[in-house]
Amino acid sequence: MSKAFKLSFLVCLLFLTACSIKQTVEPITVQTDKTICIVEDPDVKEGFLQTYQQVLRERGYFFKVVHQGDSLQNCAITSTYTGLWRWDLALYLAYARIEVLQDGRRIGLAEYDSLSAGVNMGKFVRGETKIRELVEKLFPPLHTLQTTANPEPSTINKAELVVGGYSAERNLVADDQRVFDQVLQSAAAVEYTPLKVSTQVVAGTNYKFYTKAKTITPEQKTSYVYIYVFKPLGEDKPILTKIEPVELKQ
Repeated sequence: MSKAFKLSFLVCLLFLTACSIKQTVEPITVQTDKTICIVEDPDVKEGFLQTYQQVLRERGYFFKVVHQGDSLQNCAITSTYTGLWRWDLALYLAYARIEVLQDGRRIGLAEYDSLSAGVNMGKFVRGETKIRELVEKLFPPLHTLQTTANPEPSTINKAELVVGGYSAERNLVADDQRVFDQVLQSAAAVEYTPLKVSTQVVAGTNYKFYTKAKTITPEQKTSYVYIYVFKPLGEDKPILTKIEPVELKQ
């Protein structure tokens, strides 16, 4: 191999490296049935936040938008984002970053960086398309995450392990519906309709709701899930413990 060829090869390699586009995604791996507080960044184009919210709705997450400077004391899970657009014959998304924190500890990160792309034509991406891709990779569908992640000790129902099975499924009565509504009243763009329920009474009441779940989107996808709720003895507020998919009943 001639010296001239080697030199040309190195120059090309350095050129390609300098014009690289980088993307890193660390998907969240913990249960997130709690509301995600998204800290709005007024310096970022409004479309970024709109797309972020839309994808979270489609994937079944609970969230609310808070302003910079607001108290986050009641936010167990928070998310920040930033985005930069550049002009080079056309407007394109040059940088995007979404970070998810739980109690101050990072549990998820998605970052896209084409600031050094130079003449790399791959940098010309639509902002909405890239943001959607990042959010989808960062947030698995909620029911998938909840059934594959290791449950935290606080979410394990020890009474169920000791006593065993639930009662036979039955139609809901007013008290059952009230419990269901308390835990799922802010279910973003997913419409949950409980069809049947079975219960177990030990140091409170365990509820297992057989539920129809329909996304409030143009596609209106329908699935069926079991929603588990625990209502401690002597307390009014029930606790959502998990959601798991089930096969469609005939």
